Amino acid sequence: MIRILLIILLLFNSSFSKELQGKITYTEQDARIEAFRDLARQVPKEMFKNYLKDENVKENLQNLKNKNYIIEKEPKRNINPFYILNNIVLYSVEYVDDINKKYYYNPLGQLVKFEINDYSGTYPYRAIAYNRFGKVINITFVASETESFIFNKHEKLLGHWQYDQFYDKRGKASYTRILR
Repeated sequence: MIRILLIILLLFNSSFSKELQGKITYTEQDARIEAFRDLARQVPKEMFKNYLKDENVKENLQNLKNKNYIIEKEPKRNINPFYILNNIVLYSVEYVDDINKKYYYNPLGQLVKFEINDYSGTYPYRAIAYNRFGKVINITFVASETESFIFNKHEKLLGHWQYDQFYDKRGKASYTRILR
């Protein structure tokens, strides 16, 4: 009898641990709670005062035009363009030595917003966007490599990425992206 109980316990325990290793899914409400947990709604401007102007604006724009998104020259950085009608309207800069911060500039190299994320190698994590005055603009809760939720500062859902498709707050598919 004890052997049977031990076997049942082992079977239950192994199936339980497999369940815990599975993918965690989030509802909109679960994601909202996690996105706004202990959120700093404002950060000091000193945190980004050295990045109000992109010192490498000409080089970055040239690299973007050449589709070179990884800059090995110091300061090492990753850059990403944002387009409207094939024109760069915004680009981001992420420095290799500080990957938890990202700076967004207009084509003149002026800081539009900056983002702080709490990514530590695992999911989920948050990316909080702040304006030039250090106030929250929006929060992205990244649930996995393929899914994220975007909320405005008032905790309203702006949209939801699932794989390469963006769905607005009404569930209508709109933008697409290429996952690297």
